[in-house]
Amino acid sequence: GFYLYPTTYPETGCVSVMKAMAMGAIPITSRYADSVVPELTDVYDLGPASPRVAATQVPVTLMSWRPPDPVDDAWRDAYASSIIDAALRARNGALDGHRRDMKAYARERFLWKHVAKRWEDHFLGNI
Repeated sequence: GFYLYPTTYPETGCVSVMKAMAMGAIPITSRYADSVVPELTDVYDLGPASPRVAATQVPVTLMSWRPPDPVDDAWRDAYASSIIDAALRARNGALDGHRRDMKAYARERFLWKHVAKRWEDHFLGNI
């Protein structure tokens, strides 16, 4: 399966992406540069090569909420093509190794005991 996430929200930590990857759902995201999503998904994101760019920042508070920027047609088409391409590649088994490697990466990187160990090493100066 896949995890579709075409966001323009300035994510600081996207737990749903982490969990989806650890369970084997390959992310197809917007690669939105003002979020942590590209860092989390690393080379496993099958979204369009050109990241989605928002014309304005999404407000963080509900008091200043406004509708998100409209998606330009070219980016929307590129995103749809990414989904179709990934589905076709998965159907013939071409993504089996990609999915296996991604699951191992996500389970190593995002598992709490590993995250806690990296933090401990950092704070104690063991890096």
